Amino acid sequence: MKKAKNEFGKQDSKSMLGQKIGSSLDIKTNQDFNNEHPDHDISGKLRGISNPKDYDKVTSNKQLSDMKLIIKPIAGMLLVFMSCMLFASCMNMKHGMKSDMLNHGSTTVWIKHDRFSPGTLSIPVNTTITWINKDWWHHTVSSDAGIFESGKIKARKTYSYKFTAKGTYPYHCKVHDMMKANIIVH
Repeated sequence: MKKAKNEFGKQDSKSMLGQKIGSSLDIKTNQDFNNEHPDHDISGKLRGISNPKDYDKVTSNKQLSDMKLIIKPIAGMLLVFMSCMLFASCMNMKHGMKSDMLNHGSTTVWIKHDRFSPGTLSIPVNTTITWINKDWWHHTVSSDAGIFESGKIKARKTYSYKFTAKGTYPYHCKVHDMMKANIIVH
């Protein structure tokens, strides 16, 4: 093995080995790395970040920034969807009940959109009426004369009462004062 000269002019086998390895491999220079990764230094870290804890913060912030790019459009679409649903719900309340609120049988009263439907129901004596809470919040079915009282009816739950005497029975919701209706027993 031919010996190469080291920095002091003496021949040394280590220098020779280094020359052979360096000539046979494609060694990347700092300039090559900078061209491929302009925001990182040769060690792979982001430029200008010396503390490893700061590097984690920067990469976390980049991940958060990337997530924001995904979340913002989704949040916007969700906001538009919810606004449309609210508008549609308000339009139904403004222009009357939906048709599904009118076709529920002669012994059933639906509680939906903070209303009793139907508002007045005529029935024969000894008929049991069932109220179904179709809203997502509590309501009550409370007789104005104190004859019947449901207590709070949770969402999607029911209350029933059998009318055994003729008469007109006005009732209301104690939670929502504007909700009023009548049962007429003949």
